[in-house]
Amino acid sequence: MDKLVIREKTHVKEIKERMVRPGTIELTLLLRNDSYRGFDKRVDLKINVLKEAQRAPVEYDDEDLQAAKAPSMMQAMMEVNGEGSDDDEESEEETPAAQ
Repeated sequence: MDKLVIREKTHVKEIKERMVRPGTIELTLLLRNDSYRGFDKRVDLKINVLKEAQRAPVEYDDEDLQAAKAPSMMQAMMEVNGEGSDDDEESEEETPAAQ
């Protein structure tokens, strides 16, 4: 369920689910207004799903492949923080205890 704030006369909703079987799919949309009674609307849709087209394989260049293998920004930050925390522990061990 999505809450929509519509300021235009039309709203486009993209369906991101992958439809794997060709044929007709029936959907029912329930549009409810939270401010006015009687503005609710029910819309029955029939969508014709076509057979998936064959796509050419995507070829990546070496630069893109290297970028995909590189650590993410979060991983790089964790490695930097991980190294700094070891130094802190060692410095605490080296300081003599106060008498």
